[in-house]
Amino acid sequence: MRYVYIAGAGSRGVTMAKYLTYLDNDVEIKAYLYDNDEKNPTEIEGVPVLDISKKVYLNNEYPVYIATRGVNQEKLKNSLKLYGIKKCKKSVDIFFVLLYNNSCVTE
Repeated sequence: MRYVYIAGAGSRGVTMAKYLTYLDNDVEIKAYLYDNDEKNPTEIEGVPVLDISKKVYLNNEYPVYIATRGVNQEKLKNSLKLYGIKKCKKSVDIFFVLLYNNSCVTE
């Protein structure tokens, strides 16, 4: 099993989780992460939603897929660095990799 975090607990985060788990059955979402004042659920389909502006435990070996609006991504990435997260992937980059790796791009 490959464990990952998704930064973003809104529709973008949920969509990212659906794509990742659909394309790779070996992926398990360990938590959704956020660091803003917006109202967020405490869990999404049984997966915890964690406010990283408060002290929470994160395994810094798990990659984080950032699935938020572009304007929020840099602040979130900086918050994740404070936790020692080693791998952050932005949603735009992931989208193109998923397309390419799954033969959705036509030549």
